[in-house]
This record gives sequence, C-alpha cells and structure tokens, in this order.
Amino acid sequence: MNALVVLRRAGTIPAATPFARRDLGGGDPLGAHRLVAWTGPDGMAVGRVNCTGLLKAGAYPHTELIIVESGGLVLEDSSVSLRIGPGEVAIIGRGSAVRIDAGSGTSWIFCAVSAAAPAPMLQRVNLAADLAPSPPPAADVLLSAEPRCRQNPECSDKPGRTRVGVWDSTPYTRRQVPHRVNELMYILDGSVTLFDESERANVFGKGDCVFVPRLTSCAWQSGVPVRKLYCVQDFD
Repeated sequence: MNALVVLRRAGTIPAATPFARRDLGGGDPLGAHRLVAWTGPDGMAVGRVNCTGLLKAGAYPHTELIIVESGGLVLEDSSVSLRIGPGEVAIIGRGSAVRIDAGSGTSWIFCAVSAAAPAPMLQRVNLAADLAPSPPPAADVLLSAEPRCRQNPECSDKPGRTRVGVWDSTPYTRRQVPHRVNELMYILDGSVTLFDESERANVFGKGDCVFVPRLTSCAWQSGVPVRKLYCVQDFD
C-alpha cells in the first residue's frame, strides 16, 4: 500500500517520516549528505539534504528540484549564477556542469529524477508567476462545485517525464481516487486536507511539503484557495 510521505511541517522534520542516509547512484555529488524518504521504480526520489561547503559536478546525474529551508545556496554553471535562500526554489537539470556552494547550516528538500538522456538546465522557479486558466478536476470525482484552477508550467524534463510549476485553485472537495502521477506538493498559500486510504485527515498549510506516490488513494478537501508548487512525474 502506498502512503503519503510528509517531508516538512511548519519548518520541522516530521518525526514519523523515516529517512535513510544514502546516495542516488550515478556519481551523486550530494550522496554523503542525502536523507532519502522515498524512491520509486521509475527513477524518482524525494528527501532532504543537509550540507555546508562547495561541491562540483561535471555532468549532474539527475534532474533535481531544490526547496531551500535554511541557510542559502549559490548555484552556478557556465552562464548562470543563482542565490537561493529560504523558501526559494531552483532546478538543476541532468547533464549540467554545476557548482554548488552551500552556506553554513544549509538544508533543503529535494525531488530528483533519473533518465538516460541529458536535460541540462539551471534556473530559479518563479513562485509568484502569473497563472493562466487550467482544467479543473474531472466532474466524476468532484463532491463540490467545479473549482477555478490556474497554473504556470515552469519547465519540464521530457526524458524523465517530469514537470515543475505553480498551480492554484478555489476551494473544492474530491472523492478518494488513486493518484495518477508521482507528485511533490509544496504549499505556498492556503491549506488543504488530504484524506488517506483509511480516511485519516492530513492537513497541510503554508510552508508544508508532502509527496504523493503514484496509485496512492487520497481525497482532497480545501475550504480556502490553495496555491502550490508541484513537481510531477507523468505516466502513460
């Protein structure tokens, strides 16, 4: 049975989430610093990193979303230099030649995906981006009026079937359904209650981060508008 993986609650490490110290393979430059909470059969992994100091990779081995919690990072390639502080988000693409300089006491949440083909990139994710209308949930799963949804698809790694962006919605309620994708959600505003397979309520608010593995059965209930960062791995 799949289950929700809670990565962050109001700035704390969830005591109930097991993390294992290990690398992601392929010459992972952050391997000594990773705490992995979940890995799947399709090359995706999520967890946390605690790191101080300078690390370099001639060809980064996976595409990685980074959500800084504390401290700060300087990420550089041959043409871009990014300073990423608490609450900010960046993406390192697979195959990028990158330099990572982590300040004292820096920690972050990661969502990484591996694939054979390179997808080099280094960019900040604009969490305040203007959003355009997007399709609502399917009518046959809704238990409320149809919400108004919007999103900004920031970038994608097509070989890894991965998309990153920002999405928001007016309040709605959705019945229990198996999640069709692997999805990391970082709540930017509002709050949402996800009900797991046993109907247990899990409330996530601003600054919280949860990962929903594919085929995890869950229901959605939001009484206020919600804005989230998403990192999704798609399946046919």
